Amino acid sequence: MKYSRAFTLLEMIVAIGIFAVIAIVSYGSLNRFLDNRDVLQAEIEMMKDLQLAFSLLEQDMHFMSERIVRDEYGDPEPLLIVNSIDIAGELLRFTTARRSVSLPGVSTLQRTSYRWENGDFIRVNWQVLDRDQDAIESEFGDVLFSMINYARFLKVNPENALERTNKKFIKRFQYLEGKAKGLNKSLKDMTLSEMDVFWEEAKSL
Repeated sequence: MKYSRAFTLLEMIVAIGIFAVIAIVSYGSLNRFLDNRDVLQAEIEMMKDLQLAFSLLEQDMHFMSERIVRDEYGDPEPLLIVNSIDIAGELLRFTTARRSVSLPGVSTLQRTSYRWENGDFIRVNWQVLDRDQDAIESEFGDVLFSMINYARFLKVNPENALERTNKKFIKRFQYLEGKAKGLNKSLKDMTLSEMDVFWEEAKSL
């Protein structure tokens, strides 16, 4: 005949202690695994961002243009500027020329800059290439001419469109002036936040 023996208090304490040690070790291992997984995931996301950045850089370099760009003094800039001393953190600056399928007739030449700012790799684009005043006026004229051509493409009368915009602006500005007068204030005494509230109201009328 077999008899079952109950655990003594000492045996129970020892068993609980062993399980506690196993639980602590397992918990530590799990924490390390989760921490490593978070670090690994962060590194994967960083690698994805870098891959995207270098893919964009490769595309921009492929469409690099030899169009001469002039600085504010009218002097030509190098086609490729590396580690610019004019803009802090700028690594590269050059001109790209891409075909536009959505905006026929609109210039696709643009200045492209890659910069390192606060730990981030940033890509900046702008369409005004030259910085001297004569060249800027010429570029701006090209933009206006292109937009008029685009309006014709959309079968929109650019003069009518501009007149409607002028009337809309005058109406909203008069509303803003009326609100300022109701507060016994002039526009120059109002903050931008105050004016923005009334401007948004005017837009909804």
